[in-house]
Amino acid sequence: MGNDLMRLLKGALGIYLLSESVRDDKPDKTATLSGPTPVPLRPGAPLVIPTRRVIGARLGDPRVRLPADVRAQIAQQLQQGEVRRDGTLRPLPKIQFRPVRSIKDRLDILAELINGDSLTSETLMEARLVVGQRCSRDGRQLSPTEVRNAPPRSVKWCIRERDSEGESGAVFDAMQDAGSEIGLRYTGDHADVDTYAKSSAMRFAPAEDCDGGIVRAGALLKAIGFQVYLIAALIGPVDQGNGHVWLRVAIPREEPTYLKAFDWTVPEPFGWEYPGVVAFQKTKTPDEKVPADRRVMDVFTRKV
Repeated sequence: MGNDLMRLLKGALGIYLLSESVRDDKPDKTATLSGPTPVPLRPGAPLVIPTRRVIGARLGDPRVRLPADVRAQIAQQLQQGEVRRDGTLRPLPKIQFRPVRSIKDRLDILAELINGDSLTSETLMEARLVVGQRCSRDGRQLSPTEVRNAPPRSVKWCIRERDSEGESGAVFDAMQDAGSEIGLRYTGDHADVDTYAKSSAMRFAPAEDCDGGIVRAGALLKAIGFQVYLIAALIGPVDQGNGHVWLRVAIPREEPTYLKAFDWTVPEPFGWEYPGVVAFQKTKTPDEKVPADRRVMDVFTRKV
């Protein structure tokens, strides 16, 4: 590659090139850094361009000599999740603005996100990994290594097949478990607007409000065959009350006979639901015996 073209590439893309500093016939090649001042890389752009005259190497490769400031910058990007281990940038989730004029609009957006996310390969595999855990005969969950080394017939499924409560409950428990691959921490939404996140955003940053959490939960549950319903409630005085959204799961999966609440945002077991919601749905009247700041004023439902 000519020097002029090389300079053009480096200047236009703002990318460091690891080039050979010794002749080709020497066995002890050493990669040295050449390039412009560090600039933010475009999403998906390679950190290193692997051409015939360029050695692509990992950050920890002792043959690569990077200036301390460059190494610190790349290490910071790795820590913040901006750069993947293979050297490419992780694209940040995009923000789209849509008008939300009513509770119906809100539930429609959430249903759209749930249905879309439930059909991605990532969600399908995550849901199956949660319900496909293996245990010892005494009920202890086994690691993949323990499963491989276990004697024949000494391993069983942690959740019985066709156990709808067990499967949906496993998704619930995993979402509340910080050590789980699908673990999600509850946090507040933006101070001024409602935001609605896709599951891909939650894999990038595992913290969401109730809207994001039910997108994650609803997609996982639909991916393993469950029908889910969105429940939205206005709690407290109409002029200053709080809105909350959660799910109900149809159980059993094949021929449902009841709905079970799925609200991962509270430190309560699977099935817990905000007090007064069921009573309001029956009477369509707020319960005057409940304090005003906790009184259910309205409830909305939508099948996803």
